[in-house]
Amino acid sequence: MQQYKTSFETLATVGHVQSNCNRIVIYNQSPTGSGINLIISGLTIEPGNAYIDEGNNDEFNTTVYNLQITPNPSPNAVIVVERKIYI
Repeated sequence: MQQYKTSFETLATVGHVQSNCNRIVIYNQSPTGSGINLIISGLTIEPGNAYIDEGNNDEFNTTVYNLQITPNPSPNAVIVVERKIYI
C-alpha cells in the first residue's frame, strides 16, 4: 500500500510553483464576482474555480507552473495549492 500526505499552501505572492507531487490542484479562491483571474501558464481560472492535474498511480509530476493574477495588483487575491505527495 502506497502512503501519501496532502499538503495545502496559501500563496502570499504568485510566480512559479513547482509541483513535485502526484496530484496538484491550484484554486482561485478570490472573492466571486471580483474579476480577479488566475492565469496558469496561459490558462485563465476564474474565482471559485481550480486547475486540477490528476496523477496516475506511481506518477510524480515535476511541472513548474507560471502563475499570474489579473488585474495586477489584486490585494484580495487568494490562491491555494493542494498537493498529494507520496511518502
